[in-house]
Amino acid sequence: MKKMSFRLLVLLVMMLSASCYARDRVIKVKDLPAPARSLVKNHFKGRMIVKAEKESNLNGVSYEVTLSNGDEIKFNNKGGWMEIDCKTDAVPVSVVPNAIAVYVKKNYHNVKINKIERGRLSYEVELSNGVDVHFDKNTYEVIRTEVDD
Repeated sequence: MKKMSFRLLVLLVMMLSASCYARDRVIKVKDLPAPARSLVKNHFKGRMIVKAEKESNLNGVSYEVTLSNGDEIKFNNKGGWMEIDCKTDAVPVSVVPNAIAVYVKKNYHNVKINKIERGRLSYEVELSNGVDVHFDKNTYEVIRTEVDD
């Protein structure tokens, strides 16, 4: 019983310390890394950044912006995009790797890419028809396809 209580206490302390370290705070657009500001300016024309946040946690620093139409973009600490989630329109083809854009156009006619996420080893693309396609980051070959329920 004492071991269980001690483990529970240790777990609680770990959770509290992690939650205290994870911080989201609103920042000024000028405080975003230059590549992040440039991506929005060059690929999301006519959309303004209405909210910029800096997140600090155990994994480091990341940024998230919300655009005037509700689109959200997450950036790494250097300003490279990690996730683009378009709520009202397609992800601009200009930011999608060419091989992925060609594959989607060829295999899913008249379907938009609503969201793209760049992971350590792969890209995940969510399509407007409810299909998720996972691509190898190096070869752009399809790893798997899933259909949302």
